[in-house]
Amino acid sequence: LVALIDASVWAVNAYIYWKIMRGETKRGWPYFVLSVILMILVHMFGWLICYAFVLNPFEAFVGYVTFAFSTWYPTTIVFVVLGALIGEPMYRSRFVE
Repeated sequence: LVALIDASVWAVNAYIYWKIMRGETKRGWPYFVLSVILMILVHMFGWLICYAFVLNPFEAFVGYVTFAFSTWYPTTIVFVVLGALIGEPMYRSRFVE
């Protein structure tokens, strides 16, 4: 179940990124920054609501949030930013001849 939650959060993030960056026209860096911020928020709140709040009793929720904000959420920011910074040039490199 946890893997499905994680996969769905990343799928929603991919959809957000694709709609913002590859909508009707090519978009620049302001849209890239906006999409990264939205992906971070979706990732954090998706895990917080789905996994921590819905699937756990209140005591476990409090423990999860306390632990997550000290370890997992800072790394979430790093991984989302790195993924976007690496993924965007990789996508664009397909069009270079």
